[in-house]
Amino acid sequence: MIRDAENTEVINHQLSAIKTQTDRSLLNALKSSRNTVAKLDIANSHAAYTLNALADQREKLEKARDSIQKIDQSVHVADTKVDELHRLKGWLPRIKIKFPKLFKKKKNTTAETPSDSFADEITPHAEALESMASDVTLISRDEPTLNGNVCAREAAAREMDSHLDRISSSLAVLKMASMAMGDEIDAQNTCLEGLGQDTDRIRDSITVTNGKLKTFK
Repeated sequence: MIRDAENTEVINHQLSAIKTQTDRSLLNALKSSRNTVAKLDIANSHAAYTLNALADQREKLEKARDSIQKIDQSVHVADTKVDELHRLKGWLPRIKIKFPKLFKKKKNTTAETPSDSFADEITPHAEALESMASDVTLISRDEPTLNGNVCAREAAAREMDSHLDRISSSLAVLKMASMAMGDEIDAQNTCLEGLGQDTDRIRDSITVTNGKLKTFK
């Protein structure tokens, strides 16, 4: 009987230790899931901001493309007018006519480049996001204590399940956001390459037209 009582006491002690270890593992997992959810929320905020910034950048690229098209049209008109003057050159009076150059030297004005403007807009928002991230990291909820309470353990398990569902959905959203960012960046790089080629072509046209103007001197 004494030995049975001792064995029962040992078994109860082991069961208590197992329950304590189980509760500790559950609490650690719950704490880890909370931190993961908080970090994913921050990542989602960064992703949303990045997509908005890329959309703003796309608008700037579209405006730049429109401006380049207008410049191209103006250069074409100027070149046409110069050709007309060449055809009328034999009828022009024998006086020295001063023709203005197409593009005079620009005055010392500080033009705002799109990249600098874009960086200036991003910086304060990025700092705010970093500040928000640090604030969220420092947020700590009251750590629950299970103490073998079945209801508390079940509540912790339910919270864990909700965290896992939220983590899964957040990861799916981040995956779609990253794919959208990649596609948008590729599209903007292609647009930039096209704008660069258009700019080179316009510069060559301006050089040709200026060369025609020099023949009047």
